[in-house]
Amino acid sequence: MERLSGNMDHFSFHRQPIPNEKEEGESQIEIIEVKEIEYRALQTYLSSRKILPKTARKLCKEIHYLIGGRTYFGIGLQNRSGGWELRNSYWKGSTSPKDVSLIKNDSKNLAITEGMFDMLTLLELRPELLKTHELLVLNTTAFVKRMITEIGEYENVELFLDRDKTGLGMTELLLEKCPYSRDMSSLYGSFKDINEWKVKSAKDEVRQRIQDVSLS
Repeated sequence: MERLSGNMDHFSFHRQPIPNEKEEGESQIEIIEVKEIEYRALQTYLSSRKILPKTARKLCKEIHYLIGGRTYFGIGLQNRSGGWELRNSYWKGSTSPKDVSLIKNDSKNLAITEGMFDMLTLLELRPELLKTHELLVLNTTAFVKRMITEIGEYENVELFLDRDKTGLGMTELLLEKCPYSRDMSSLYGSFKDINEWKVKSAKDEVRQRIQDVSLS
C-alpha cells in the first residue's frame, strides 16, 4: 500500500508483478483510480521516453487498475468510447471498448499518430498543435479504414505514422483516399517512429529537423 500511495520515491516497476498472458485480457482489467500523473516511477518512465510530465498531463492520466486480483498502475490515454490505453515500463494493454482517441478543438487541421507516445512526442516538439490541430491517436492501425470518412472531412491532415511495413501501408492508403493528407514521416527518417527518433537522436539534431520540416 505504501508503494501504491506514492510515498516511496525509490519504488521501481521491477517490484510490480508482470501480468501474464492469461491475466492481460481486456475484459479482466478493472480501473480503480484515475488521477493526475504524480507518481515518481511514472515520471521516470516518461523521462525514459523523453516526455515531460507536464506534456503527458495534457492528454493522459495516472491509472491504477486490477488484473487478476493484483494492482498495477500506468500512464493512461482515454479513447472516445471510454476505454483506456495503458502503458508502463514492462507492459502495455487496453480496456474495453477499444477505439481511437480524438482530441477535438473545432479545427480543420488534423495530426495523426499510431500510439500515445508518438502523439506526446509530437506535442513535445510542436506544443502549438493543441490549439491549431485536432489530434487523432489511432491506438491500432486496424482503425484506419473505418476512420477514412472522418479524416477526409479535414482540410489539412498531417500523418506521423510508423515507418514499418504496416505504417507505410496505412500512410499510402490515407494519401490515396484523403487528398488533403501529407506524409510527415520523413521527419524521423530511418527510425521506426517519432518517439524512437527523439529518444535516440541528439537534441540539436531534433531541433534542426523540426525547423527543416516546418520550412518545407
